[in-house]
Amino acid sequence: MLFRSLRLYPTFIRPERVCTAEWSCREFGIRIPKGQVVMIASWAANRNPDVYDSPDEFRPDRFLPGNKASLNPYAFSSFGFGHRNCIGTRFAYESLRIGLATIFNEYRFEARSDTQLKFKPGVIMILQYEPLYLEAVKRK
Repeated sequence: MLFRSLRLYPTFIRPERVCTAEWSCREFGIRIPKGQVVMIASWAANRNPDVYDSPDEFRPDRFLPGNKASLNPYAFSSFGFGHRNCIGTRFAYESLRIGLATIFNEYRFEARSDTQLKFKPGVIMILQYEPLYLEAVKRK
């Protein structure tokens, strides 16, 4: 659930793979020869309206365990998939959970008066927004 914002804004926008065998898809008339570099458009795949209803909306509830059966296991491509997926995926999830739990246990965050949520159109990597200024207030 914590990484699901990566569906809308993937860190790796086009992971590459080398085709290891001749491949073709009759339905779409696609043929990929052995040795061809194939790039996957993560941004487009993660916003596919055939896979996600309202694909441009941030709705993390679509990834809840009760909705798992309705999800295509290969649709969320931010960490890759199959036997070549990111080996650090599980570690990243667990590290983030532990880190956030520790931080939120000690601090609460409040928006400063000079904070405005302003999206930078056309930026495709991590820095999609103008800086957000927060105050970390120690819990008592």
